[in-house]
Amino acid sequence: MKEIILIAILLAGIVAIFLLGKPKKKKEEDIQPVTRQKLTTKNQLDIVEATVKSLVICKDDDEKQGGALIGWMFKDRYYIESIVATIRASVDMEDFTEDDIKQNNLNKTITIKVPCPTLGEANFPQEKNEIIWKKGGKFEPEEVEELRKQKQKEINQDKKIRDIVLMQAKQNAENFFKSRLIYLGFNDANINFKKGAKTEQ
Repeated sequence: MKEIILIAILLAGIVAIFLLGKPKKKKEEDIQPVTRQKLTTKNQLDIVEATVKSLVICKDDDEKQGGALIGWMFKDRYYIESIVATIRASVDMEDFTEDDIKQNNLNKTITIKVPCPTLGEANFPQEKNEIIWKKGGKFEPEEVEELRKQKQKEINQDKKIRDIVLMQAKQNAENFFKSRLIYLGFNDANINFKKGAKTEQ
């Protein structure tokens, strides 16, 4: 009889240890609704700053200076300057609302539609200019400045440059929002852009 009681106590102890030692299943927390404030508190989100290098070339007209040979030997002035332009792109988060969010808590997936990045006008910091080569007489500052303005206008209106910057801005924005949403607990995040890229004037 004593053996039976001891066995019963032993079995009860084993069961108790098993139940107490078994880890409890963690309750899966629901993902809270996503708002603009959860993605960023900034109204204007800087995405990219692209650098464009170009040359400003100043030279005299050979025909007005007596021909190429005479101009090269005596009269022509040559001046080549390297300039650096920076083009910034940002996302206007004021144009992002809760209507642009499609959230599925069951599958932990989300799709958001964010504003297309805004491209700003190119900025030309003078301290980054560098003289590459010059020969002959000196150009007046007004002459060089006029040619700089022409080059700046060309860069601002260059569709190929702006398309490349926009493409990089979209990629950076997608990476930013996707990593942020994964951090908030989603298994998958799809980032779409609203139609139409803005250009700051």
